[in-house]
Amino acid sequence: KVVDVFIPNRKSKAGKRFVFVRFIRVEDMDRLIGNLCTLWVGRFHLHANVVRYERSNKHPSSVRPHSVRVPTSQTYNIPGLYVAAVKDTYSSLVNSTPSPSSSALVLDDTCVQVDDL
Repeated sequence: KVVDVFIPNRKSKAGKRFVFVRFIRVEDMDRLIGNLCTLWVGRFHLHANVVRYERSNKHPSSVRPHSVRVPTSQTYNIPGLYVAAVKDTYSSLVNSTPSPSSSALVLDDTCVQVDDL
């Protein structure tokens, strides 16, 4: 299960793009790394590495709940505004509960191999 994803808007020293992803409940780390290394996203090949430095666990007393900022003006709820459309789409994605069969792997047309048998 994916918990955190961080996509920086820059490249590594080698000139490659990189992403940090944190998984939980992984039973076999070697199998996960092997499967991730076989994936292509568009024209980008994935290369996965195991974390080098473990993050220390925070004590429950030091964890603060996220504060939710409530806007003072509700002008973005006017129908027809771009912001209203984006907000509705985003909230429907966030508030929806995924079903167990809803997981998917998205591939582009270059992954399709057509053979005339």
